[in-house]
This record gives sequence, C-alpha cells and structure tokens, in this order.
Amino acid sequence: MCRYSIADSVEPMNELQEIYQGYFNEIQPILDYIKDNWGKYREYMGWKDLNSPIIHSPQILFLGINPGPGRYRSWNNGKKWNDHILPPDLPTPWRSCIGWLTPDNARVYKNGKQAHWWDDKAKLHNLLPNTMCRLLCEIYHKEQESLTKEELTEFFNKHVMVTNISPLVTEDLIALKKLYRKLDKSSPWKETESIFLNHTLRVIDLVKPQLIVYLGKYEKNLIHKDILNRGIPTVTINRSFGWYSKKNQKLIQEQITTKLSL
Repeated sequence: MCRYSIADSVEPMNELQEIYQGYFNEIQPILDYIKDNWGKYREYMGWKDLNSPIIHSPQILFLGINPGPGRYRSWNNGKKWNDHILPPDLPTPWRSCIGWLTPDNARVYKNGKQAHWWDDKAKLHNLLPNTMCRLLCEIYHKEQESLTKEELTEFFNKHVMVTNISPLVTEDLIALKKLYRKLDKSSPWKETESIFLNHTLRVIDLVKPQLIVYLGKYEKNLIHKDILNRGIPTVTINRSFGWYSKKNQKLIQEQITTKLSL
C-alpha cells in the first residue's frame, strides 16, 4: 500500500539505490550549504530529488523542472513569514511511492478522513497530482480494468518514475532562477543549474527509461538535446491553460501510448 512519502522509513538499500545514493551524495554539499546559509537564500524551501521509487527501465519517466512548495507550506502553516523554518531533510533521496499517489495529495476530505487519489467523493486538493493520476489511468486503461485501485497504485510504482531537473524547492520558476543567480555569485559552486542538469542525466543513464515525458516546454528546452543523443523517445506536455481538460488528456495519452508501442 502506498505510504505517505514524507514518512518514508529507511530500509536496506538495493544495488540500484546504493548507486543512486552515491550520485546524490555528490550534490548534497550544495543542499547543506544552502540550508546552513538560508538567510541569504530565502527562495529555497527545501529539497526533494526523486518523487517516486527508483526502478530499472521504467516504462515512463516523467520529468519536471523542480519540486513545488507544498511540503514547505504545510510545515509553516499559520506562521508569520519571519518565523518560517525549513522542513526536515527527507530520509532518502527517493520515495517509497509516486508523490502524486500519496494520500491527501490529489484529494482530501474536510472531516479529516484519509483520501486516496481515486476517491471521487473527496474534494479536489491539488490539480497537478489529480490530473497526472487521471492520465496514468488513461495510459494504463487495460490494467485499470483488471486491478483494484490498491493494486493499480503498486503497478504504477513498479513501472513509472517521476523526478525533476532540479531538486531545489521554490515557489515558482522565477524564484528558482533567482536562487541560481545568487548561488552562482556567492556560493563555492558556479553554474549550479548545470550541476543539477548533469545529475539528472546520470540518473537517466542509470535507470534507462523507455520513454521520457517532459512536464513542460521549459524542461524540454533545457535537456532535450542530451536526451536525443541517448536515443530515448520523448513526449512533451504543453501545460498551457486548459491542458488538464479530458480532451487534452486524451490527446496526451494517445501520444504516450503510441511512443510506448514503438
């Protein structure tokens, strides 16, 4: 069953996790430096590297630009801005479950009852996770017809990965770019965006996805040349207004399933 990702327990690592942990250890000094000097880098809201389990040869790797600030907001709910603190570091650089599928992420109940991503009676909570859960069901419609929702969740976790080019959590892309400029100017590292881009390419080379789906045009522009050189097929989701409509979701699903069947 899908656990809430923030509460992931630290379990013995498999070989793939051990290799990836070594990759993450190389970028962790940057994250620690930002945390130790947070007064200069208040655009930073923590980090999250992989937003899913790490698996070999995932059928789909969804690739975004950087994590959103949901965890930071929850941690500082009700506090004045000057009293904000960074949430604790996550115990591992991967999650036990795809973040979109975790309870109370896509949907919530007002009475506090735990809401799963498939609970249509629960209130919509986050548009992106809810939309991506719907998209996964469209892509894997055959499995949806034969599996329970709990089994379908586990199926997704065994066949799909989700990550971002940058692990730095910020309010938006403008804040991320500002943070990069500050780091390049005043930290021991220069070209931090390129450092994280190369980290992402190492992850891709390690897990060898069958298909990469960009969660926006900006992501594609940053990394697509490197992906083409690796011969990995791609699909780009144009997240302009209305992209989450059922009609547009159907078009995205058709593009993805076509590439997967090649």
